Amino acid sequence: MGSILNFIFSECDTLNCGPFRNYIQSHLPNCNESEIDLTNKNLILVEPVGELDDNSCFYDIVKKYKDTDVKFLFCILGDPPISYKMKRIKNNLKGLIDLNRVIFLSSNINLKGKTIFSFDYFLEESTWDMYSHFFGSYVNELNYVSEDIKLDELDAFRDNKFLSFNRNVDKIHRFNLLHLYLGHLKKESLFSFLHFDGEMPIQYVKKDTDVDWKSKLPIELDTDGQLGFRTTDTYKKELFLDTCIHIVTETSFEENELFISEKILKPILMYQPFIVLGPVGYLKRLKSYGFKTFSDFWDESYDDIKSPRKRYKKVRELILSLNEMSIEEMNELYQKTKEICIFNRQLHQSMYINSIPKILERIENEW
Repeated sequence: MGSILNFIFSECDTLNCGPFRNYIQSHLPNCNESEIDLTNKNLILVEPVGELDDNSCFYDIVKKYKDTDVKFLFCILGDPPISYKMKRIKNNLKGLIDLNRVIFLSSNINLKGKTIFSFDYFLEESTWDMYSHFFGSYVNELNYVSEDIKLDELDAFRDNKFLSFNRNVDKIHRFNLLHLYLGHLKKESLFSFLHFDGEMPIQYVKKDTDVDWKSKLPIELDTDGQLGFRTTDTYKKELFLDTCIHIVTETSFEENELFISEKILKPILMYQPFIVLGPVGYLKRLKSYGFKTFSDFWDESYDDIKSPRKRYKKVRELILSLNEMSIEEMNELYQKTKEICIFNRQLHQSMYINSIPKILERIENEW
């Protein structure tokens, strides 16, 4: 790339692991992992595992290098950093270092600022080497091979209406979807809800179910008791061919985080129409890349609703209205959406997006 940036990896394990480090190591193999190089521009790479704002190791590293000619690249891509937590981090840093020396690399598109660079990491990464990685011949952690779907398989009759994968139930939108599933959707739909290990979320619609939901967990589709696994290569073909509409429960819902994760790739790659329980403006962001959504077939006005409670209730209303269709009618609806599903898959297959080189060039030029 011709860059004169020198990346120094943090000596703290909890701040030193993630997708951006992997990218740097594979694309800039000559970077110095531990020492300041006075002939180059030095960046301390801070890529945390878990929360950063209460990580004392992070602040110790800032103190260690605050009197040197380095900048800090705070990178969080696996989960979207929340605006109020970012403000807290900046407030904590004010007394330690000039904030112009702290650069943030984020997967939350809504984060704005002079030293903040945001991009849709998961969507971009999926265009780099998607098809050899996702649909390879290797057996994944759940002991099956992710097989691709052939176009002539799309016309087969599907016995179930909805498909939705959910690992953690302690997010508000997933917790509410669990209640909707138990109360209304168990028949002719395939959902997974694996575990709950957090505080009790808010129940937006208390009338959905009164059952003892904790006793129902885990509700599994393809995990066979394995609750910890990578989700990026888990595409069990028969689940997608036996369901008509995919309900995506994104990482973000409550906060103002516009974050596109790997979850939307499942319906796109497996030829399914989708409804998204995600942040406001999510569908609009997808459409900015050229993807088509399904407003010709159902109401997608939920994407414009800022209130998470009202947005959830709008999606709930949509799901329940579609659920009133017979399975034969749902199959007819799928066939009507099929051309869009094929278009989205082919569009993704033709895409290559990589914002990282330009971001690094801007960092270097604005030093």
